[in-house]
Amino acid sequence: MIAVYEIVGLAWGAFLVAYLTIPCIIKWALNEGKLAQTNHRSSHKVPTPALGGVGVFAGFLMVIPWLNFNLEIWAILIGLFILFITGWVDDMIEIRAKSKLAVQIVCALLIYFSGLQIDQLHGIFGIHEISQWTSFALTVLFIVGVTNAFNLIDGINGLAGSMAVINGCLFGLIFYSNGQWSYALLAFTMSASVLGFLPHNFPKAKIFMGDTGSLFLGLLMSVFVIKAFQTNAYNELSISLALVPMFIPIFDTIRLCVTRLLERKSPMEADQNHLHHLVVNVTTNHTRATLLITLFHLLLIAFVVVVSFYGGDLLIHNVLLILLGGVVLFMSLFVGIKLNKKTRQLRAHLRPVSYTHLTLPTIYSV
Repeated sequence: MIAVYEIVGLAWGAFLVAYLTIPCIIKWALNEGKLAQTNHRSSHKVPTPALGGVGVFAGFLMVIPWLNFNLEIWAILIGLFILFITGWVDDMIEIRAKSKLAVQIVCALLIYFSGLQIDQLHGIFGIHEISQWTSFALTVLFIVGVTNAFNLIDGINGLAGSMAVINGCLFGLIFYSNGQWSYALLAFTMSASVLGFLPHNFPKAKIFMGDTGSLFLGLLMSVFVIKAFQTNAYNELSISLALVPMFIPIFDTIRLCVTRLLERKSPMEADQNHLHHLVVNVTTNHTRATLLITLFHLLLIAFVVVVSFYGGDLLIHNVLLILLGGVVLFMSLFVGIKLNKKTRQLRAHLRPVSYTHLTLPTIYSV
């Protein structure tokens, strides 16, 4: 068993490593001109360093001496290292989306064959046991999908980092309560290292997380969900909570892919139609948008916890409908705010012009 003070000490060390490393990365990136340039789909206005994930990964490495190594842990660490290098190369010279996808599939296969698999759905959609082939396809698809979904939410200041901190703490508590010490340490250390990055990224971004950070963090999120599913067959609350952390990114990714396909565009085509971009358009800045989405994320978690007290079986069979209903409610509120804003602008535009201040010219008679 890992004592609480040991977790706190490890988390504090990971925080300090990330927090103190990132200013050095910023200075190096500015001197070398390794900056994320502005373009038609970027939300930042000036070129900014995008290697914040290097500092996050450096802090995260603090956990390695504390882990109990087995095949799963080795597969996870190797996969994380591969995606970290892939993200770093992409942030430095930019690589093709298809190449990144191929690397993600390799990492997903590595993790699947280590034994970390989605082997049943615990009654979601009324499904329990699934076949080996279904397990294989679902696990690989889930890992790749979640990795990309988390990568895609890293579009405004502080959003990906805030969600990573919250999700890491949530999974850490789940694993700690189950006695899965290595996974608890992975989750808490992840949160601490990202927390060390956030002061440099939010509210004003001196550096971005970049693919260097978002890819390996996305892989970790997928691993945490699968592990929670795999070991909590009789714990409805843990299973339901495991679905919440990545629901918003996954929902937004699916929505975007369907929208792009209907418009006969490539699902991989970048644009500014992500949920966070739409919220920024309404709230007018990154800080408000990040706080609003993060608050909604916390409310979803709290809602699932509250509902669990009224019947775990009801929760596990309807958790996806509950989450979907929450997102629809959020989107409806968002649309209402946007329509209200447009209405005010229209009324201001159509407001009658007052002529009382006008001076009429003097007419002289001849």
